[in-house]
Amino acid sequence: MEAILDKLFESTPKARLLKLFLMSPEREFVVQEIVKQTQLKRRVIQKELAKLMRLGLVKTKVVKVHIVKIKKVKKTTKATKVARAKKKAKKKVRKVAKVAKAKRKVKNAAKVKRKIKKAVRKTARRAFKKKQKSKKRR
Repeated sequence: MEAILDKLFESTPKARLLKLFLMSPEREFVVQEIVKQTQLKRRVIQKELAKLMRLGLVKTKVVKVHIVKIKKVKKTTKATKVARAKKKAKKKVRKVAKVAKAKRKVKNAAKVKRKIKKAVRKTARRAFKKKQKSKKRR
């Protein structure tokens, strides 16, 4: 019968769709159902449905569907809880280490500043002493 329908309606997809709709005329279909039952690709079905809608053989109905995502719940064992606790502890240690490192850098910077000031004072004293010595010689 399908071969006759193929010849009559020029394409296999159109014949399959009409066969599906004529076998159950009162039923409403979703595109996914049509894909499963006709074993055709979604794009092909959409093209053929558009042609059938233009001819007035098929009516469409737009339905809003709410999609709900379900998260898979992981079972937590004692070992996983311990592992999580270790991870958190490691993160805290890293944070503390970063803060300590930053403090050390600040301390080192302060030390460097002090050393620079000290060196500047020394050079200033030396220069002052040299001037005084040169004045005394004159």
